This record gives sequence, structure tokens and C-alpha cells, in this order.
Amino acid sequence: MPQLVRLFRGGDDHLQSGIGRLFEQHGFRLLGPKDIAPELLMPPGELGAHMPGEQDRTDIARGLALLNATSPFDIGQAAVVANNQVLALEGPEGTDQMLARVAELRRSRRINTPIGTGVLIKAAKLGQDQRIDLPVIGPPTVEAVSAAGLAGIAVVDDRGVLVNCSGQTTLSVGQAMTCTGAGVATLGQYSNVGKVTAASASGSVDDSDASHYLGVIQPSVTPPPPGEMTICHIPPGNYNARSTITIGVSAWPAHQGHCAQGTCDYIGACR
Repeated sequence: MPQLVRLFRGGDDHLQSGIGRLFEQHGFRLLGPKDIAPELLMPPGELGAHMPGEQDRTDIARGLALLNATSPFDIGQAAVVANNQVLALEGPEGTDQMLARVAELRRSRRINTPIGTGVLIKAAKLGQDQRIDLPVIGPPTVEAVSAAGLAGIAVVDDRGVLVNCSGQTTLSVGQAMTCTGAGVATLGQYSNVGKVTAASASGSVDDSDASHYLGVIQPSVTPPPPGEMTICHIPPGNYNARSTITIGVSAWPAHQGHCAQGTCDYIGACR
């Protein structure tokens, strides 16, 4: 009983993952949606008829950064961002009630962003047990997004990869083990979490570590002949400060590494 009481002293993930470990300690094997119904998981790419625009992608990146930053506090799995402004962060009320709050803020004119702008972003917390409480989008959530006057929904897709530990499963005290996994990087901002669970003499032990990458598509272009060229320069990390400049052709290779929000310097005037 004391162990159960301690599990309530935290957020949803702390409680649910703790109960999951209790079942495992008694011989149960936990299965998640990926094991039972993988067809329900979100595939990569856009699913709707309308593609996200430049500002939408900016809002999505900001929302993911916010959710990653708040993951250690075990608060929620969703946020609403519009025109770089954070409108809401999910708490104990849940996603649909958070969206109802955004709708009310819009009705009371506490939100000045136009109707049809802003994105609901949903993502699992860093290090969260992927077998328990994955982010879910259903018809009521879609209706609530529409009622809140938002442009769309962004949810993290299924990006799990197989990990190979070379057949080694037992470690002596102080011994290290290296495991490797490989996957295909896709366009967008991603948070990859490596998690390990081990059985020891004192019970189950687990740990996780997060890393990040930004998948970009580098345009295939052929630089003009020697001389000068016009490019759109994008200061790293500050897409909104892009500007059209003229450089020497020899400087072009260095500029191709200047990127922000999935877009790198490109030939021609800024669009």
C-alpha cells in the first residue's frame, strides 16, 4: 500500500508507469497499441486536404519545443500555439477541455489571433512509457479544434526503431553495453528517446535519454558560373530574419548550412 500511495505523488505518467511496473514485478507482460493495433498509430506526413503553411510549421516547432521542455514536470501532452504565441498548455483537464478554454478565450476576445490560425500539438512526454497513455486524436478533438478556430492538428507519428545489443543481455557490476538502432530521418523537428529497463537484485531499474534532430530537405540546385549570385540568407535559428543578399559564388557552400525551421539558404530572392 505505501508504494501505491507514493505513485499518486506526481503526474499521470508517474502514476501509470509506476502501476505498470507493479504488474511486471508480478509476472505480467504489458502490451501497447503498437503491439496490438499498429494500424491505429499515426503515419508520417500530412493526412488532411490542406497542407501546413510556413507559419503553421513555425507554430508546430514551437509547440514541440514547449512540450519537450515541460516533459520533466509531467504536466500534459498537448499545447496550442498561434502566430508564435502559446495560447494553452494541457493540464489535468485534458485536451478537449483545454480546447474549450481556447474557444472561450476567443469568444471573450482575450485572443487576438485571426480565426483559422494556430495549431493543436500533441506529443508523448520525453521518456514516457510508449505502452501507456499515448497521445490520442478522435472526432471530439477534431470538432473541438474547429470550435476553437484553429487551423489544424499536429501529432507525433510512430518512429520506433529496432535496437540491436549484439545478443548481450546480462551485465556484471561496472560493465557497459552498447546498443544500436537505425531509422530514416524525415522532414520536421523530432525528439528521439532511448529508454532501457533492466532487472537487478533490488528490482526493476529504468532510465531514458532524449536527443533531437531537425530533418530538412536540401534543394537540388546548380550554382551559377563564377562571379556573384543572389541568395535568400536565413540566419541560423531565426527564419523570420531572412533577407535577400548578394554573395560571391565561392561563399555559397558555406551558406548552405544556414538553416532555420527546416529551410536553408537558397538561390534567388526570398519568397
